[in-house]
Amino acid sequence: MLQKITARVALILCCAAMLMPLRAADLLNHRIDVSFYQTPLPEALREVAEKGKFEWSYNSNILDANKNVTLSAQSVTVREVLLQILGGEYTFKQSGEYLILKRRKKTEKKISGYLSDQKTGKKVPNATIYDKETLKSTVTDQDGYYELPIGKRSELVVSKLTYRDTVLQVSSQTPRFMKIELKPDTTPPAPVSPWESIRKDLSKVPSELAEFFNLGAQKMNEVNIGKDSLHRIFQVSFLPNIGTNHRLSGSVTNNASLNILAGYARGVDGVELGGVGNLTREDVSGVQVGGVFNYVGRNVGGVQVGGAFNHVRGDVKGVQVAGVYNSAGRQARAIQVGGFGNWADSITGIQVAGFGNYGGVNNAIQVSGFMNLAKTGVTPVQVAGFLNQQRGGSSIVQVSGFINQHTKGVNNTQIAGFINIADTVQGVQVSGFINKARFLKGVQIGIINRADSIDGVQIGLINSVRKNRYMALDFAANEVHKANFSFKSGSNALYFILTAGLSPDKLPNGDYRWSSGWGLGTRFWPKKRLSLTLDAVHRHVNEGFSDFDLAEWVQLAPALNLRFGPLSLAAGPSANLFISEEADLTNNLLPARFEKYSNSNGKRLLWWPGAQLSLRVHI
Repeated sequence: MLQKITARVALILCCAAMLMPLRAADLLNHRIDVSFYQTPLPEALREVAEKGKFEWSYNSNILDANKNVTLSAQSVTVREVLLQILGGEYTFKQSGEYLILKRRKKTEKKISGYLSDQKTGKKVPNATIYDKETLKSTVTDQDGYYELPIGKRSELVVSKLTYRDTVLQVSSQTPRFMKIELKPDTTPPAPVSPWESIRKDLSKVPSELAEFFNLGAQKMNEVNIGKDSLHRIFQVSFLPNIGTNHRLSGSVTNNASLNILAGYARGVDGVELGGVGNLTREDVSGVQVGGVFNYVGRNVGGVQVGGAFNHVRGDVKGVQVAGVYNSAGRQARAIQVGGFGNWADSITGIQVAGFGNYGGVNNAIQVSGFMNLAKTGVTPVQVAGFLNQQRGGSSIVQVSGFINQHTKGVNNTQIAGFINIADTVQGVQVSGFINKARFLKGVQIGIINRADSIDGVQIGLINSVRKNRYMALDFAANEVHKANFSFKSGSNALYFILTAGLSPDKLPNGDYRWSSGWGLGTRFWPKKRLSLTLDAVHRHVNEGFSDFDLAEWVQLAPALNLRFGPLSLAAGPSANLFISEEADLTNNLLPARFEKYSNSNGKRLLWWPGAQLSLRVHI
């Protein structure tokens, strides 16, 4: 009984002895708030001890009793407060609940202090400080505190990820306590597209699965066996390491492999089936089917079918089919079909996905319900419900429900429900709203068309060209309407016209006659002050409120333009054709009508020569 009590007491005393230095070590890291203004040094030390919950042990003769302290700080460590009050001339030795204060007898061959963020003032933990000569180093603690031995002359380097490196030249005159402020590294990180981010996140899943199943003994076997070729015609396993290949499964290549749940092999040259998944360290040649996944460390030649995903770190030649996604780390000369997405750094083949397809160097047909992305290469066809994007190379056809974007290179055809953006178009851009190109050699068809340089035509409500642009507001009078307004936009070769006109005089029935319409025009000799324009315009003529009765006016109007800066005067004859089924409207159209044809249904066809005078404001 006495032996048991003695043993317990000894254990308690050992634990207490072990905990004492730990408890003492906590004293200097205890956080306190202080506020001193011209406070005598002994009094300031007493307050620090009271707030830090410790007792002092020192000879009062080592202190300058006449020294006054001014310091205000919140939530700082006891060590930091003492270093700021006393400087580097004193040392602190901890013993239980006491701090023993001593004066240094000689210059200390070490430097200490705190690292903080220059912008926020927060302490910087886990930063590395090292001497370039001796390679002695230390790492700051959670409070940013460091302590490092130095020589007579040392060059210290402070290094921390996301911060600029700081270099300090230390000599015998350098203070032994230094607070160092680190400057954040303002260099922006390389932009990562959302598509790349999704790919990176998904790739963690198979990598972690492979690491999970590749146990320590398995890894050691792979290292020791190295390039030796182990081969078995057939293997069956329940889980990695639990099967006929035992713990050498990661070093064996099989012709036929059956994994009840999951299996791990060096390679497959034939057929592999997995109830949940298959993990292959090197190559697969043949057919690999996994109920959930297939993971291959090098290359695949053949067919892969995964219920959720197929992840290959090397090349793929063949077919990949997965419920979620397929990934080829390098080149894919294959057909990839994924319910969510397909990825390949280089793709030659076909990609079909419910969400998105990605090809680095792309020579493929991409079809997805949401988006397709190709970095460069020659892409024959991209079809997406939302977005197609190609960053370089050439693209033959892009078709999407919302956006097509080709940021660099040549594009032949873009068709989008909303917007097309391209660097160089040698073909056609058709969109429901906006077309934009830097160089256009072809046709743009959309509500808004924009190009820097054009060798072709733009057809839309608003057309803009930086070079060879023609854009003007036209105020005109003719024999039908005394007031006409037109907006003309496009290039000199072809511009689009929106027009409206009004006759201010009331008709016998009390209504006003007005018209609206559109047309096309072209401009000759655009660089000269004197130029010639030719406009072909169709208008619908109304009496009173807008109606849909047959009343169509077609006009062909050449005009001679004399330009004075942003303004020009234009005048010329016109040829007019009008068809209507309303006799009153026909009779009221002109003071003297030129009836050419009238049929039994009451439709009347008129033609007449006219003239138009315009004032144009060039935009």
